[in-house]
Amino acid sequence: MFYKPDSDSNYKRVHKKQNKQYKKMANTYKSRLKPYVAGLLALLIFSPAVAIAQFPGGDGSQNDPFQIEDAQQLSDVRNDISLGVYYKLIQDITFDGSDVWEPIGSASQPFLANFDGGGFTISGLQINDTTGGNESGLFGIIGNGGKVTNLVLSDVNINLPNAVSVGALAGGATDNATITHITVSSGTIVGFENVGGIIGRIRGGSTTFADNTSAATVIGSERVGGVAGIMRVTRIERCSSTGVVQLDAGGAGDIGGLVGFMNDVTRVRESYSSAQVIMSNSNGGLLRGAGGLVGAIVDGTTEVINTYATGTLTVDDRSMNDLSIGGLVGRMEGGKIVNSYASNIFDFDAHLLRSRTGGLIGSFSATLPISAVQSSYWNEDVSGLASRTPDAGTNRTTDQMKIRSKFVNNGWNFDTVWQNSRATSMPYLRNVSQTIIAGPEIGAISDQEAWRHLGTSLTGVTYDNLLHPIWTQGVPGSDNPGSANPNIFTYNSTTNEWVALQDMADEIPIGSGFAVYVYSADFDGQPINDQGFPKSLLVEGAKISDDIIRPINTLRNGWTFLSNSFLFPVLWEDIFAANDVRLDPVVYVYDPRVTEPSYRVWNGETGAGDLALNGFISPFQGFFVKTARSGSGNQVTLPASAQRPDRNSNLLTRNPSDFLATLNLNAKLVGQERERNLMVVFSETETSNGLALAPMDGVSYVEFAVLDEEIGTLNRMFNASSPEGTYNFPIVLRNLEFENNGWFEYSGEFNLSWSGLDDFPADWEFTLTDTQTGEVTDLRTNEIITVNTTVMQVSDSPAVEWNLSPTPVTASVTDSRFILTVVAGAPVSIGEGLESPTQITLEQNYPNPFNPTTSIRYTLNASSDVRLDVFNLMGQRVASLQDGFQQAGTHTVSFDGSQLSSGVYVYRLQAGGQTLTRKMTLVK
Repeated sequence: MFYKPDSDSNYKRVHKKQNKQYKKMANTYKSRLKPYVAGLLALLIFSPAVAIAQFPGGDGSQNDPFQIEDAQQLSDVRNDISLGVYYKLIQDITFDGSDVWEPIGSASQPFLANFDGGGFTISGLQINDTTGGNESGLFGIIGNGGKVTNLVLSDVNINLPNAVSVGALAGGATDNATITHITVSSGTIVGFENVGGIIGRIRGGSTTFADNTSAATVIGSERVGGVAGIMRVTRIERCSSTGVVQLDAGGAGDIGGLVGFMNDVTRVRESYSSAQVIMSNSNGGLLRGAGGLVGAIVDGTTEVINTYATGTLTVDDRSMNDLSIGGLVGRMEGGKIVNSYASNIFDFDAHLLRSRTGGLIGSFSATLPISAVQSSYWNEDVSGLASRTPDAGTNRTTDQMKIRSKFVNNGWNFDTVWQNSRATSMPYLRNVSQTIIAGPEIGAISDQEAWRHLGTSLTGVTYDNLLHPIWTQGVPGSDNPGSANPNIFTYNSTTNEWVALQDMADEIPIGSGFAVYVYSADFDGQPINDQGFPKSLLVEGAKISDDIIRPINTLRNGWTFLSNSFLFPVLWEDIFAANDVRLDPVVYVYDPRVTEPSYRVWNGETGAGDLALNGFISPFQGFFVKTARSGSGNQVTLPASAQRPDRNSNLLTRNPSDFLATLNLNAKLVGQERERNLMVVFSETETSNGLALAPMDGVSYVEFAVLDEEIGTLNRMFNASSPEGTYNFPIVLRNLEFENNGWFEYSGEFNLSWSGLDDFPADWEFTLTDTQTGEVTDLRTNEIITVNTTVMQVSDSPAVEWNLSPTPVTASVTDSRFILTVVAGAPVSIGEGLESPTQITLEQNYPNPFNPTTSIRYTLNASSDVRLDVFNLMGQRVASLQDGFQQAGTHTVSFDGSQLSSGVYVYRLQAGGQTLTRKMTLVK
């Protein structure tokens, strides 16, 4: 039996595993100097070769900037960096391993021109002490009026351990500079002081620094930040850091996930960090402040507003004595913090805690009023710090951090600044890209014991490499290989079966997924140590840059288990577009949340669904796809181009005139945590539905789905194309309790609610009819109703069989508790003077559902004999409405069902050699 492997609590490990705390850092102090040959340095340093640069196009004006398409032309920018000169990158540029860069601009001659990256990428930028020193990056100093925007930097390698002011984009910026929409997607930046992932230092009252993000590893000794090392007299808006920020051995601080040090009228707004902040002081020295977002704030006019930090703070034993460690800010000697929170993992032993360690702030100046911190919080469950903090700020549990009203009631703006998935996520910023970077850490597994679908986003990774920190069993090389209940399985797409893993030493196939049951308890060679959640998995390996090819199930509707093996989120629309002949447009991603365990779905044709992050699949995440048709090929391509470092979700190409709107319905079991969401999508695209699949975990859940009457499957996302006329959707609502390896239906009280009506035309009508009580609810005028489902006697057979493979849940018409009726456009009267019809049509009856009368309208394109009958679902004729000759045109007849019982009926039109049928529902 296979749903939760029994743990073997009496087993002792033969050896204790050594948990890896973070990815091994590269030897950043290794010299990159090449040997001299005949007195010449045998490496390429880009520098001007001629007095006047040659560009493939443009005249340097604002309307016609100089065009840049290769590395030499990029270097030639330095020939004229004066105010009023414009440059634009027109394609990606990649440096090879021998190219060492000399920064453009300096303190004496700052870059004052305009540089537009055009959204293109510069890869392999490399600087060492042969070409760089203080104030180094792609640019040295960006000065008054200088502007750099719309650029991606990847694989940056800057190694200047003795330099001041170092960043991937620039060493520094001064008054009135503009730096916007910059992404540093990967690389390592090493400096001594004022070191940042994007820029080393910023000083300038009118400088614009906005919409920038970095996933780089940043290493320095003083004032080190994920985005900026030090900020003075400036502001930073809508920026983020997701990489690693490390204080070098012997460093003196300050260090922050986003900014190392702030003072002099500096403001940080609408920004966040999920970076891992690492502090190591093995060589001694005085440490100052370390914060998940900011290392230190030391001026009374400095502000941190609408921000958060969710990374990890790692500290060794010798670094604790003199260090102020805070989830958001390390040391606060001035300024104010408003509407911000921290939810950080504090990665050090509890006995090392000092008085200057806080969930929100490490040390809080005695001269500051408590009002300097307003409506700001820290997560006590994640940090493990329930009360250890200065008086400023408030501790909250994870559950409390997910309740929107607790923030709104304290002045947080969820209309234009913040958003969250109600009761399922902590707040995040509405206007900032929430980039997920796997880096060396794929993130925390949270919530509860459950099955997880994973893969690898790095090459050369074994199952033991990835799953080393958590308990494994039943597999050779696992913590308990003798267990009869393995907790790691791969999926055989040919047989549609789960197969126990053969060996922990096996390498995880690139692009393939696997399932692992994650226990709360981590057995560590001692009696059971229940370490709870979250749990972090850390792994080393090489990143994947090329397209990934995987075999697929070649049978129609066959399932294939894949994973995102890239280091960035991938957009499902792009994967589907590369395989649209082979794959069904709907992807399935398993979410084991206890409130709603289910497969999340997303449609690559319509761009609709409930997959988190709007159709993006996170790194290391496993997912199921379905084969569209037999004989369409035996491989699927996961294109590298599907990666989105900045997670731009507005990428689905759709005609502006195309109609797309989604009605979202929710059913929540009263008195329980269980709920279920249902989506009815209207578009002009005929496409697949998102099937309702039973959870992989043996847990009770709510079934709330649209029944496809033709094939009997339930759908958590139902697609209706050609939005016109009247639609009737049978809806099944069940309280399913898991017992005896199946789900049995029990009585339940539910709150039903809905949203999304504002996206539909105002004349569309929406009603929900209870087939048991006959009550009809207008969704336009109501927001929530309470209903009861009654099961007089629990069946001996489960309503849903337990099958771990992805199997659609089925039901019958009699299981439909509700009928959702959508009238696309208000009904109109039948008038004269209409044009002659060109075909025979049979329209949906109106109203529908009905009690006891309804009207049926049909059109004849020529005069003919007509027969219109009504049948029950047993095929018995219950009424004959028309039997004789009629003229061409539109006709309407009335049907009275007062003598019939409630149920679904079929009406059939026979005319002109054609037969048309529709269904209608009588509710009494």
